[in-house]
Amino acid sequence: MEFEVVFFYDLDEALQGDDKEMMNRYLYVGISRATSHLAATLNTEKGNEDILKYFNRTVKDWK
Repeated sequence: MEFEVVFFYDLDEALQGDDKEMMNRYLYVGISRATSHLAATLNTEKGNEDILKYFNRTVKDWK
C-alpha cells in the first residue's frame, strides 16, 4: 500500500495524546509509504526540534 501524499495535522498534539504507541504506528506507515509528498503541521516550533530536524523548512511558499 502506498500513498501519493501524506499529511499530518497538529503532529505535536497527536504525539502528546494518550495512545502514543498507536500514533507512532500511524507515523511509521505514513512516513514509509508516502511516495511523492510528506507534510506535517505543528502548533509551535519550540520543543519540537526532534520532529523538525526531519523536515526541510527552508521553503516557506505553498506555490
